[in-house]
Amino acid sequence: MNNDKEELEKQQEPEPEPVYSETNKVVPAKIAMQQINDKYDRLRSQEPIVVPINDNDLMQIEMFFQSHKTNVHVCPSLVNVYVAGPLGVSETPVWELKYTGILVLLLDRGETKARSRRQIRLAVAERGTGFVLWQDVINNLSNYAVHDPTFHTMYLSTDHRCMVGFSFDEATAAKQLIEKIDRLTSDPANISLSGPPTTKKNKTKRCKREKIKLPKKTDISSPCCFQHVTRLDMADRPNLYSLSTMTSAKEISE
Repeated sequence: MNNDKEELEKQQEPEPEPVYSETNKVVPAKIAMQQINDKYDRLRSQEPIVVPINDNDLMQIEMFFQSHKTNVHVCPSLVNVYVAGPLGVSETPVWELKYTGILVLLLDRGETKARSRRQIRLAVAERGTGFVLWQDVINNLSNYAVHDPTFHTMYLSTDHRCMVGFSFDEATAAKQLIEKIDRLTSDPANISLSGPPTTKKNKTKRCKREKIKLPKKTDISSPCCFQHVTRLDMADRPNLYSLSTMTSAKEISE
């Protein structure tokens, strides 16, 4: 009886788990664990993610700013725009993030009714729409400077005590921009500097122009070579800064 009882107890005891595993089971488990670790390592990382600018973004913004007698250069990099308030002589700027967009360098050559003054402008365009988030004029007091390959600063034209900082995702794009700015600002006419005025006034005789007969509406063709590059609707409002802060849902629907 005792022998039968011992054999019955042995049969009821669970078999110990093997100390080894098959290779085909261990490898997938290691891969899954590595994927989880990689995911949470990325979440813990504080390094900024560089978002490349594509050709469609550049074309959209260039077409938005193109106009008669204006040269346009679109910086192929996303830029964070920081603003620092009025500074004292020995104060360190305290930067506050304001916008994220794409920098556009503009040279208005004057010679037009809408832009009669020759000047250099720097604008921040919103990615996806081309709308202007921020802009200012570069003049002889702007002091556009490079503090780092990816960080530039300048003083506001409206208040030279305030600074604006531009943090670029791409160092190459930042280098191209500063080279163009240096080339434009080397011309005194572009930064509101000119020589002493001359006392002699050159009087030009204006010839009487013949009246040009304007075409009729029936002679004007419909638009040709038209390309639609920007389309907005209600679904874009949460994702676009300009729509979410500068317009209401009612204005967009109308």
